[in-house]
Amino acid sequence: MSEYIREAFFVSGFLGVLSTWLYSLLQNRVQYSKLIIFNIVSIFIFIIIARLLFAYFDSEWLVFTLFVMLGPITSLLILGFWGIFGRLFDLRQSKRIIGGIDSGQLIAIIITTFSIPFLIPYIANTINLLWIGELGLALSIVFFLLLISRYQLSSFHQKQKSIRKETSFIHIFKNKYIVYLALFLVLSMSAFVFVDYSFMNVAEQQYPNEKQLASFLGVFEGSIMILSLIIQTFVNERLLSMYGMKVALLILPVILMVFTGLALVSGYYFGFEVTEPSFIWFFLFIALSKLFGTTLREATENPVFKLFFMPLDSRVRFDIQTKIEGTINELSRAISGGIILLLGFLPFFELIHYSWILVAIIIGWTYLIIKLYHLYRVHIRLKLERQQEEADKLEQRGKKLLISRLFDSIDHQNPNLMIFALRALSKISPKIFNSKIESIKNDHTIDHTERIIQVLEGDFSFIHTAKLHQLKSEQHEKIKTKSTSRNASLEEELSEMTKSPVISDRKLAAELINATETTDSTGLLIELINDTDPGVIKAAMHTSSELRKIELLPFILDNLQKKNYRDAAASALVNYGSLAFTSLETIFYNSEQNLDIKLEIVNIYGKLGGDEAIDYLWNKIDYPDKNVVSQVLVALGHCGFNAQVEQMPKIKYFIEEDIATIIWNLKAIQKLNESKGEFATLVEAIKEENEHNYAHIYMLLSMIYDQKSIELVKENIETKTNEGISYAIELLDVFLADDLKQKIIPILDDITDIDRIRRLQMYFPLIDISLEDVLRLLINREYNAINRWTKASTILYLGEKRIADTYDMELIANLFNPDLLLRESCAWALYQIDEELFLKSLQRHEPKERNHLQNLILGQKFDEESKLRPHMRFELVRFLNKKTLMGGLPNYILARIADHIEEVYFENKTVIETADWHNECFYTVYSGGLDVKNELGELLHQFEEGDFLGEQVNIDLLADDALIGISGDSLLLKIDKSKFLDLITNEYEVTIRLLDSFDIQKGDMVH
Repeated sequence: MSEYIREAFFVSGFLGVLSTWLYSLLQNRVQYSKLIIFNIVSIFIFIIIARLLFAYFDSEWLVFTLFVMLGPITSLLILGFWGIFGRLFDLRQSKRIIGGIDSGQLIAIIITTFSIPFLIPYIANTINLLWIGELGLALSIVFFLLLISRYQLSSFHQKQKSIRKETSFIHIFKNKYIVYLALFLVLSMSAFVFVDYSFMNVAEQQYPNEKQLASFLGVFEGSIMILSLIIQTFVNERLLSMYGMKVALLILPVILMVFTGLALVSGYYFGFEVTEPSFIWFFLFIALSKLFGTTLREATENPVFKLFFMPLDSRVRFDIQTKIEGTINELSRAISGGIILLLGFLPFFELIHYSWILVAIIIGWTYLIIKLYHLYRVHIRLKLERQQEEADKLEQRGKKLLISRLFDSIDHQNPNLMIFALRALSKISPKIFNSKIESIKNDHTIDHTERIIQVLEGDFSFIHTAKLHQLKSEQHEKIKTKSTSRNASLEEELSEMTKSPVISDRKLAAELINATETTDSTGLLIELINDTDPGVIKAAMHTSSELRKIELLPFILDNLQKKNYRDAAASALVNYGSLAFTSLETIFYNSEQNLDIKLEIVNIYGKLGGDEAIDYLWNKIDYPDKNVVSQVLVALGHCGFNAQVEQMPKIKYFIEEDIATIIWNLKAIQKLNESKGEFATLVEAIKEENEHNYAHIYMLLSMIYDQKSIELVKENIETKTNEGISYAIELLDVFLADDLKQKIIPILDDITDIDRIRRLQMYFPLIDISLEDVLRLLINREYNAINRWTKASTILYLGEKRIADTYDMELIANLFNPDLLLRESCAWALYQIDEELFLKSLQRHEPKERNHLQNLILGQKFDEESKLRPHMRFELVRFLNKKTLMGGLPNYILARIADHIEEVYFENKTVIETADWHNECFYTVYSGGLDVKNELGELLHQFEEGDFLGEQVNIDLLADDALIGISGDSLLLKIDKSKFLDLITNEYEVTIRLLDSFDIQKGDMVH
């Protein structure tokens, strides 16, 4: 048989091309399930006939036939198997289970090959091994029939002609990427064939006896499969995660080059004929080439190569993959066999010379891997961008989506929703707001236009963004007319208005100074900034910032440090821009300055942006207070910060901190879930926290990588579809640095939390801790690792379960926490557990705080059911979450809102005067009710428990002499509008979720 090996390789390749081409042709025209059955039954019948023919004919040509059919039969069976696999599982599932499927295949081959040496002594003729193969095929047919009966396979014979045309050989090879895929497989298969040919020659020389050769080949092939199984089980995943696809593909040609080089050296030095005494060395290196070549091809190259088809259009991917891995694969086998056949006719061409051809193939193969990987990265990015473009046609995202949603709300014709949306727009994009407000003023089709403008004008915490030029112009003309008639100068008129006892005159003066050319504007504004009325002070600060007079800056900086004027002062400082930087730095680094001021200064830098602001922010990246560092990172994100090379290690450190926090949280959730629902509220709080951490990771990644790419990754992962996640992970694999790749991909990949923890254990080791320790750590962890609502939820759980002694020290310590939410939660929990310990610990507080906590706790004790008693912050959060339109917001956001809520009590039938109604505040009805009636007593609007009182009340109060009446003893929750909008508009997704809540009630925020 050895004299026909060259011919056998060529004929095998030719038949492989023919059979796989026919298979690819039929799969577009025949129902796939029928094609599979026809395929495997035909092979079954062929082998039966071949075995029966051995009883009647000379066996030599039959052996040749079976040998040359081995390749085509194997290819057809593999194509059929992977065709079913690809149709049963999507890409995400495939990537997850493909290792297990390959391992099962390898185990089957190991069992088969190692059984051959043990079976041979018990069978009369080695040809009887075919009956065992037939038994395996029969079982395969049974399993195929079961799969086809239970699962619906895709019917590609129904494809449109246009798709068939796209998958024709002429069309697909116009694509450079597919050409490279084909060339890669041609060179890989050529190398495999040349190694296989050399191995078969030396093996036959070494083992001339048929049974010895069969036993050797059985053990050898079994060893290959065992090694493949070991590599696939223990090496592949680590290899891919640590070094990526390119390195995984390069390993095989590099190892082949090493052993081929050693074979050449040993062949020329020791001899390459069996008659040479040291022939064993040449045989050894050829055998090692075969061993590692086949092992790595099966265990590493084949699974990785399948991933290179992922960027292709899913409509045509299966067809192209079949043509490449089937027809092209067999064509390359035929070409290689033809070359070997032709070279055999050259009298001077000997066995060792095939190794030189192999060296040339390996060099071209290596170059092609590098080129193919580059094209793969390009196509993965293009694939994601195409997906994103398609998604953008259906839905806008991020800031564009929010602005679009706000525009929809503004055009809603509901004054309440319109004004709310306008206020939010002013916070997010003042320029767009200014143009929108002007268009509204000129649009006479909008109802309530004048009232809407009046409401905006009346709110002097908002006037800094509402540049109502027309109003200024009209009032300016009035002053000119009035001053001319009295022969008084404009400056004198403004001076009189500044000293007027009427607040509205002083407010108007503050507004109009910016529209005049008065020479004494500085003096007038100093007087107005020192006014007693908050509205006048805020308006004066805004005008000061418009004029950008440096002399007025100290007054604004002074107001920045006053809680009631902080928002207006911060907005004014944004207008001052870089002129305020030096002064802001002085205030920030004042050792006695409180944390809120420092955070506000960081926010100012974030709103301003620019290189100078970014430099000031980056200088605070190592600030000792973690709260400041966290806000610095957010501000840098708002600035569109791109880290320089020397800054990247710091950003990577923060990313790793976030990953470590997520992993710890997942471990905590696992431990809490062991109690089967007892910690449902706490688990939900930790999950919300992890969502926030994921958003933070994306923001940090956008600082060190292309922002567009990170956005594509984020949005594809958030689709929650298997294909979207697959492509996103592939893109991360393309551009992430190796040190981050091993940590980022597991945290974002669609795997179970158990697998996530396991894969990251080596980087972020966790010890198994008890439930008691988990709860204790949730209370005591640093604020950069856990948010305050999760801490509060843990503390409240201890109080609800009245867990005594174990956590007393933690509760007592947090009773003095500067955070009011935690302080109140601890006071409540301690009181539930041990009233005596609570009262004893409370004595260490200052009298004012002691009385506050005591009134809260004891007020609840004696009037637990009353909704008119003072409420703790955590009660307000729970109320907002369950009873109001803000219920869709994360609890940590609601906790921030609760910090700024003031409770306002009204007795039954109280009538609220218009002058007493605060236009600069939003309200929510906690209990009782509120009616808005006109002068005839007709009900305009009625508000009940949980209703959000937005702008509609102000609209009503501007018409028909409307009055606000209280129905029943009522409690309203009041929050400053500007502060509320600041809290929600810093996070676009939170604002969208709030607008979604409004949409549920048809755009009305009130009944």
